[in-house]
Amino acid sequence: MEDELSIRKRRLTRACDRCRVRKSDHDAEQGNRCSSCIAVESECTYVAPARKRGHKSNYVAGLVRRAGQLERIIKEVRK
Repeated sequence: MEDELSIRKRRLTRACDRCRVRKSDHDAEQGNRCSSCIAVESECTYVAPARKRGHKSNYVAGLVRRAGQLERIIKEVRK
């Protein structure tokens, strides 16, 4: 159980920009330099990720409208 917890915790740490771009294993906590950055004498930088955009409101409204239409069709077919 302890091993599972440490694996989960390690996965929660965010890789530095260099490791994320190179898709390499990041082996340091945020605030410390990882071995990859130490090897090339670079700083570990952490740029905040861009926020994922949600669906546009008109898209959601269209889905709700379409769901209502389908519900009406199903009710009529059941009659």
